[in-house]
Amino acid sequence: MPAVPLFATCLGDLAFPDAVADAATLLRQAGFEVEFPARQVCCGHPAFNAGHRAAARRVARSFARAFSREAPIVAPSGSCATMASHYLPELVGVEPFDVVYEDFAGRYEDTIRDILRHLGLPEADTIAIAEATRRKQSDGLSRRWAERYKAESGRFAHA
Repeated sequence: MPAVPLFATCLGDLAFPDAVADAATLLRQAGFEVEFPARQVCCGHPAFNAGHRAAARRVARSFARAFSREAPIVAPSGSCATMASHYLPELVGVEPFDVVYEDFAGRYEDTIRDILRHLGLPEADTIAIAEATRRKQSDGLSRRWAERYKAESGRFAHA
């Protein structure tokens, strides 16, 4: 059974522990041994977004030391996964395993199988892949804010 490190994330640890537990359950049901590196910490995302690059780099280095570069990391948070795959290389020089959203959305089952093959799961080509469940994450309010932004953005353009 291949081992997969699970990154709980600080948000998962503090606010959504059930999401972390559910991710671990899904991974085990898919045939993975779930590892939970004891030294894992925040990925540095909050400091990075706030513009505190030095603080983000310190936290990101701790994150990188907690996880092996030989195995992909599973994170139940899109923002933390983005931090780990796109911004950690900039901060500490680690190489990501990229999954492009458009590929994932357009070739859902193929992309899942690519990830499973990368993880070394022997059943990657035969395991049943659940149908993608997507739901719209915006509403009329989001549309109105976007329209307002587009209408007013010209007023704030730099000369």
